[in-house]
Amino acid sequence: MEGPEPPVSISRRALLALATLIALAGAQGALAQAVSIIGLVTDSGGAPLGGVTVEVYRSGSFVGSTTTLANGYFSIPLPGTGTYDIVTYKRGYEKKTLRLDILSSGTVNLGRLSLGYALSIVADATYVVAGQGELVQLPLTIANAGAFLEEINVSVVAPTGWAADLVSEWGFVVKSVMLPPGASRSFVLRVRVPGYALGPAQLELRFAYANVSQLLTVTVEAAAKDWGLVQLLYPEVTSFAGDTLRVPVRVRNALSEPCTINISVTAPQGWLAFLTVNGTQTTSLRLDPGSTASALLVVGVPDGAQPGKYMVSLRADAFDVSSRSSLAVNVVPGYDRLALDTPTPVVSTYPGAPVSLSVTVFNDGTRS
Repeated sequence: MEGPEPPVSISRRALLALATLIALAGAQGALAQAVSIIGLVTDSGGAPLGGVTVEVYRSGSFVGSTTTLANGYFSIPLPGTGTYDIVTYKRGYEKKTLRLDILSSGTVNLGRLSLGYALSIVADATYVVAGQGELVQLPLTIANAGAFLEEINVSVVAPTGWAADLVSEWGFVVKSVMLPPGASRSFVLRVRVPGYALGPAQLELRFAYANVSQLLTVTVEAAAKDWGLVQLLYPEVTSFAGDTLRVPVRVRNALSEPCTINISVTAPQGWLAFLTVNGTQTTSLRLDPGSTASALLVVGVPDGAQPGKYMVSLRADAFDVSSRSSLAVNVVPGYDRLALDTPTPVVSTYPGAPVSLSVTVFNDGTRS
């Protein structure tokens, strides 16, 4: 019969069991303290974004980072509970920081994190009303809210016949912009409304950078406008066959920039009509914005003109705007009116003495 085991063997087994229990308890405690975060990064439209950098900081110190998968998901283990800053960014998109207080262990699901585009484009207005032929200058600001220097290609799409471009604060037309992180620039969207346009029209600014295309739509409503480029001071006059009229005309640049105003005159067949400025016949005037010039419309009524009303028209054109003004000439029958004139209306003489007087006889009427 075997005797009892030595007491030392029992002591070793007990120690081994105790060590195993302590090890298991330690492992369970470590698991209880494990913390991780998961989430999904999308664009502003809800589409998943792959390749987004996700960084974690605690008290300003870097903890870890990862990159989102093609489906937008990410996962990062953390050293424990506490307050963390979650930073997400990608070229072409904004840089965003989320502060998170983690109070217990386990996996924290951040849900959906949305990143907007890197550029913030703010216009003073997106719907304006302007007169036909006017120059619209709309200020706008572009800011880079991303983490990278962005090279931005700029284009403006406008309806046929409209002229539009983006201009820098120094007056240069902008086609490409380099914008560092956190920087902003001021620009002006310059649009010339065609003189024939009427009603609303949409213009589209396109900003292409880092495989991203960002749009800003601006609506300009063209309102009918009487430019008054040329105006007859007397719209109706009375004349007769063989007469020559000189009617005052005012020419005015009502546009917002210097321009050459071309003026044409249309008269009945056989009539003579033209414009003069300071005695010189002309067909165009160059004027600064808001300035005016005085002219004369010279109209020669033919000798054989019959009584009646005749129209003489003026048309002024500058860029793609035009104005018209008409002169009504009422031709009446001519008449005769004889008149005498002498340079010596008073003479001294004696009875019976002859007197010689110089007398001029002329027709003071309208008949030639």
